[in-house]
Amino acid sequence: MLNRIGAAGAVVSVVGMTLLAIAVMYLFYTHTFIVNLCPTGKNLIDTAIGPMCYPSLNNTIIVDGKPYYNNVTVVNGSTQINFEVVGKEPLLSIWNQNISEPPKSYIFLTIPDTFSVHMQYVSNVTTDIIIMDNKNYIAWANKQPYTAVATYTGTGISFWFNESDGCAGYVAVITQPNNGAFSLTPHETALYAPSNHSTGACVP
Repeated sequence: MLNRIGAAGAVVSVVGMTLLAIAVMYLFYTHTFIVNLCPTGKNLIDTAIGPMCYPSLNNTIIVDGKPYYNNVTVVNGSTQINFEVVGKEPLLSIWNQNISEPPKSYIFLTIPDTFSVHMQYVSNVTTDIIIMDNKNYIAWANKQPYTAVATYTGTGISFWFNESDGCAGYVAVITQPNNGAFSLTPHETALYAPSNHSTGACVP
C-alpha cells in the first residue's frame, strides 16, 4: 500500500514539475517574464519588434509596445524623439526648425493620422495657415475655387486640429497674404489620439 502511495506521489510530482516547466517556458516565450540581461542602467523592454535595451528611467511609459520617455530626448539610431505626456498619451514635438521663405512661395505641411496636432507659429510678418483636405489642396494649388477646413491669420498663431484623429486626408499650407517673403519659428506638437472610427474628411 505504501509503495502504491509513493509511486502515485512520484507521478504527481513529475506531472507538477512538468507543468511548472511548461508555465515558466511560456512566460519567457511570451515575454511576460523577462530577465534583464541589459548593461547597468538599462532595462529590457518588450517592444513591438522584440525585447530591446532602453535607459532605465522612472518616467518611461509604454504605448503599443514602444517605450517613450517624459521630457527626455531619446536617440534611436539617427532619430531623436522629444517627448512629453498629456494625461497618459505621448505628445511629440514634430516641427521646431526655423524656416525662411522667399517671395511668392509657401510652406506645405501634411497632418499626421491618429494624432491631434497643436499648431504654433510665430512669424516676422502676417501669415495665413490654411487647412484643407487633399482634393481642395489640388484646387488651391491650381488657383481654382476651394473650400478650407480652417484658416488662421496673424504673426502668432496657436490652435489645435483634431479632425485627423481618424483621417489621413488633411494638409496645410502657410503663406504670406501679399506674396512677400516671411520667416517662421514653429513649435508644432502632435498628441497621440487614435480614433476608433473615421473622422472629418474620411467620414463616408
